[in-house]
Amino acid sequence: MNQRQMFVKTTKDNVLVYVSSPKADDGCYVEYCLRHLVKPYTDGGTYQNQDLWRLYELYTYKEEENAIIKDKPYCIINWGEWECALEIKDTPDFHGGFHGYEHLTKIVTKLDGKDFDFEKETDLTEAKKFEFIHYSNIYRQGTKDELVAEHVKHYTFENGYLSLKQELVWHQKVTILFAYLAMLPIRRTSDDTPAGEQLTDRVKIDKFDEIFDITKEGHNTKVSMQHEKELQNVSYAKIWGEKSGFTAEMTINCDYLPTNTFAVQNADCYNKLYFSYAGGGVGHTVKIGEKWQLETKYEIYKKLK
Repeated sequence: MNQRQMFVKTTKDNVLVYVSSPKADDGCYVEYCLRHLVKPYTDGGTYQNQDLWRLYELYTYKEEENAIIKDKPYCIINWGEWECALEIKDTPDFHGGFHGYEHLTKIVTKLDGKDFDFEKETDLTEAKKFEFIHYSNIYRQGTKDELVAEHVKHYTFENGYLSLKQELVWHQKVTILFAYLAMLPIRRTSDDTPAGEQLTDRVKIDKFDEIFDITKEGHNTKVSMQHEKELQNVSYAKIWGEKSGFTAEMTINCDYLPTNTFAVQNADCYNKLYFSYAGGGVGHTVKIGEKWQLETKYEIYKKLK
C-alpha cells in the first residue's frame, strides 16, 4: 500500500474516515468516527431524548504490510462532545449532542461528489473527499419535542483535515449562557491519570506568543478554564505532546459575537478545547429566526520525525 490520502469505511452505526495529514509522519493516519447514538425520552431528565450522529473517539493508525492497523490501543480523543453543547438559562444541563434533546431529521452523504449509502456496510474505500451533512432539531430540555432550534452539521473530510460547518436557526427567544460550538476533547494521558502515557502537554493560541504548559491536571495558565471569560475572538489553537508527537490544530471562522469565550479544560480526563460562540456566562438572548453560522477546521496527526 502506498501512502494515500483518505479511506472511508462503514459499519453498523459507524462511519469511519481514515485521514493522513500532509504534516504527519509517512504511513500515519487518524481514524475519525461518526457514530449513531440513541437514548429515548424517559422522564424529562438529563442525558436523554437523543437520536443523532456525532463525532466520537479518535484513534491513530499506521500503514503496515499493505494494510492500516491501529497504532495505539487507546484513543487520543475521547467520547466527549466536539460539535454542540448549549447552556440555556433556567435549564438543568446543556442541550445537543452528548447531552441529548437532539433528533436528526435528515442525512445526506457524498463520496467524491456522488451520493453514498452510509447505511450499507463497506470495507475501506479510497476517496479524495467525503461529506456527511446532518440535519436535526434541538428540543427544550425536559420536553419531548418543544423545538428550540434547527441544527445543521456539514462535515467535509479532504486534504488531510476535517471541516465542520454548523448552522443554528433559533425558534424560541431564550438566553444562552454558553454555546460551545467548537470543541476538541483531547486527552492529557492515555488512562486519564498522572501515571498514564503523556499525550498532550503544550498548547498555543493566536492571542499569545508564548507556549503554555498543560502537563498536569489543574493547570492554571492564561488559557486555562479559570480564565475562560477573559479570552475572546480566538481563531486558532494548536495542542500537542512533546514526546508523543500527537498534534491537533483547530481553526475557527465565524462572525464573533461580543460574549464569545475560549479556554482549555484542566480537569483530570482531558485538555479539552472549548470555544463558546455566545453567552460568556452573563447571557446572550437570541431572537426568533436568529441564525448562527461558523466553520471549524481540525487537522489532527502524529509527527515524531
